Amino acid sequence: MNSYSLSLSTTASSGIQILPLLEMEDYSKLSLDMSQVYNKTIPIYVEIDWGDGKKEIFDNDTYGNRIYNELLFMNYNPCLTDIHTHEYYPSETCLYKLMTLQILVKYSNGDVTYFQMPIKIRTYDFFDSIGRLKLINVNILKNQLEYQFETSTGLIEMKTP
Repeated sequence: MNSYSLSLSTTASSGIQILPLLEMEDYSKLSLDMSQVYNKTIPIYVEIDWGDGKKEIFDNDTYGNRIYNELLFMNYNPCLTDIHTHEYYPSETCLYKLMTLQILVKYSNGDVTYFQMPIKIRTYDFFDSIGRLKLINVNILKNQLEYQFETSTGLIEMKTP
């Protein structure tokens, strides 16, 4: 599995950021660090649309359970300080899979911060997953040949009828 990390940051509680294309290889895990997103105004929730049909909403439970003034003193925002992760799977039918990651941060003053990032996932084909083939042995038997190949992932044995 490939791992990717994305760190988001803003300087205000409202705005739109279009991020550059993220190209991932095959089965991948994406981690979002939102600890640098503006938090002087209290965020109510973070909504993440991962782009592959999965949506998650992370509520700021502290905001809902505490008195507003007490929370301003604490300045604790679990929906922004937690690392959010998601696993992306490659396409079963094509070489590339295109999608868009969308993140919405809703604040207590009514402001909204919106992030959008296109994601491109490349599916390994047969030759990428095997790597280079090296013939290391041939056995000639009665009416049959056995080949042994070495690859970057291990050994492959092949027999002919």
